[in-house]
Amino acid sequence: MNTIFDLDGLSCELIVTADGSYSLRYALSDQELTEPMHSSKGAWAETLEIYEPAMRRSLLSIALSSQQTWTVSSVGLGLGYNELLSAGWAFCMKLPPSSFRLDSYESQPQLIKAFVEFCTKEKHPSSNSDALHPVYADILNRISEHLNIEREAFEKYLAELLIFNRLQFHGGLNLIDLLSLTKAFTPSQCILFDAFSPTSSPDLWEPLFLEKMIARLSAPQCIFVSYASRTVLKNALRTARFTLETRNGFAGKRESTCAVRV
Repeated sequence: MNTIFDLDGLSCELIVTADGSYSLRYALSDQELTEPMHSSKGAWAETLEIYEPAMRRSLLSIALSSQQTWTVSSVGLGLGYNELLSAGWAFCMKLPPSSFRLDSYESQPQLIKAFVEFCTKEKHPSSNSDALHPVYADILNRISEHLNIEREAFEKYLAELLIFNRLQFHGGLNLIDLLSLTKAFTPSQCILFDAFSPTSSPDLWEPLFLEKMIARLSAPQCIFVSYASRTVLKNALRTARFTLETRNGFAGKRESTCAVRV
């Protein structure tokens, strides 16, 4: 049964998908609810099928090249599946917080606030963000079982990532934000592009935006992955000298996108 609630002014509907994991859709003020963030066939299953292989592959390439830090960009925090699973893999591979950095981009500050409060165990009296805490707990349980890691130790690792600014959150991406990134910004070896569809977020699918985003966020050696398989995205990746690979989509979708630059 779906649950409707208010998240500090953001109207939300929590959706139970086919594998028992959660998805979400939301609305601002009197606007209509967005599309669900994940396939109804399974939010967790979609994360494992589409995004996890890129995480593993990127980590392996880092180990083989003897690089010191694994850097990840996640476009679309949502409920934090990609952020938590990336951190789970970093923990599983025994990377200290200093050797892992993840930049997460999310247009809704309420979702960032809820995620951070859960990971740091902080609760602000005026906040209703704990409405999502059972969802994060469910995801942590799934990751702990999937990777065979001890949950309490993993939660401590998440808190350390936040304390040492190795897990950083940013607002929604746009051209101005991309151009304003300083030279100190660390580009990513793995980009997880989980933005809403062009219907809901048309600006994120404009050719110029995609080209600038890929150019600015990606390290020289990088893997880029998305649930979507749109011509405009593929063209932007080719422009950035990525090599596209053939990948099936999730739950009946014909294709997803995976591209590599070495």
